[in-house]
Amino acid sequence: NDGFRDFMKPYVQGKGDSDGVIHYLQGTPNKSYFRPYQSINYLESHDDRCFIDSITENPNHDGTNPTPNDVRRARLAMATMFMAHGVPMLAAGQDFLRSKSGIQNTYQRGDLNVLDYDRLDRFRDLHDYCRKWIAFRLSTDGILIRLTEYPSESFWREYRPVDRQSSAAGLLLNADSSMTGPQLLFAINPEETEAKLPITAGSCGNALLIADAERFDLKGLRDDFLKLSRKQIVLPPLQLALWRME
Repeated sequence: NDGFRDFMKPYVQGKGDSDGVIHYLQGTPNKSYFRPYQSINYLESHDDRCFIDSITENPNHDGTNPTPNDVRRARLAMATMFMAHGVPMLAAGQDFLRSKSGIQNTYQRGDLNVLDYDRLDRFRDLHDYCRKWIAFRLSTDGILIRLTEYPSESFWREYRPVDRQSSAAGLLLNADSSMTGPQLLFAINPEETEAKLPITAGSCGNALLIADAERFDLKGLRDDFLKLSRKQIVLPPLQLALWRME
């Protein structure tokens, strides 16, 4: 799904839109795919620049030493890829921010094409974060993002900021309780300012935050984002959240 890749690069830099990210989270429906698992969602492959080189704030597309914002944006992109319907494809080394030093065509550049495993030690926390997302996708609850058929529109509940100029978005899975088990609510804010997403009454039951851009814990995390009393999600800049709701 080249569209997924081409959308996510600018999206995590705050240059996308909420409609687009919801569309790709839903498995790119009404396009080229008869079933969701026919969409192979990816951010980088073996050719061209690595993802971190494509989005880095550094000059010359050189992601060798990514900025804190670069790392955060890579986390947002990978979490969205794991959360999207379809089959996620993680390129070798992407989980530790593989870089080709900004070089686009690395044909016959073994020094750049080789995997630098020193980066695995350097970005071990991101590697572990990806492992937890993979385990979640393969879990019982993860069946909600492993559908074999596109669901009805009532399966989803979409959230967009009151300020439609923001590209933040939220998506509730199993909104109609058509599948046995919990509901999942995913929200993302790729902007450099906070985003507020309205929550309609009754959309959230017993909500447990299990992931944000830094952490993933099925036992639950401290939740400063979901403001049920004010019926809104408040996401800080470059942040995401995943709730499991009974």
